Amino acid sequence: MAPQDVNGDGLWDGDLAQSFPPGSPTQISWWLFSGTSPATAHASAAAATLIGSGVRPAAVRPLLQATAADMSPNGWDPSTGSGRLQTGAALARAGSFTAPAPLYADAVAALRADGRAAAAVMIADREGDAVPDVKVRVRWRGAATASQTGTTDWKGIARFTSPSPTSSKKLFLVEVMRVISGKTAQKPLRSRGTAGDSDRSAST
Repeated sequence: MAPQDVNGDGLWDGDLAQSFPPGSPTQISWWLFSGTSPATAHASAAAATLIGSGVRPAAVRPLLQATAADMSPNGWDPSTGSGRLQTGAALARAGSFTAPAPLYADAVAALRADGRAAAAVMIADREGDAVPDVKVRVRWRGAATASQTGTTDWKGIARFTSPSPTSSKKLFLVEVMRVISGKTAQKPLRSRGTAGDSDRSAST
């Protein structure tokens, strides 16, 4: 990852800590670190701050997502998520924030004549009403492996087609990884009234 200086202070963004470069344990000095490891510490501290201020634990993640500084022109994406953490903005909204209602997913998969599989994922709210314009991220497993993103239509349905199979078993599994509505990403719950979960398979 290329060094970044988002706040323009002339220093690379990251956590300043005493450590040593790889392979040189005697060169202890101050170093700037970036990546998922220091980011985890920041996110944990932000969550603890919000909970200590009275925010319900279940509302912490959506609140941090809703107040994050967007780093992508298209909103949430796999590389930058909901954006850059802004704990101060989250604290400012803590008293008036209402966490979004959970979404429900149901998936159906079937084999196609060309050997691939097709899947349809329906997203609904707690009343069972279809939810349009929701990004749905799925993962294919089994005979083919791939991650795909689609958007629900006015009926609340997103459609997907698997890659060509790389196995002779012709067993496809589609898993709904997350749904993104606005800046909020969540793991959907299984649709009410169904015996399974949000995973579906197609096989010969």
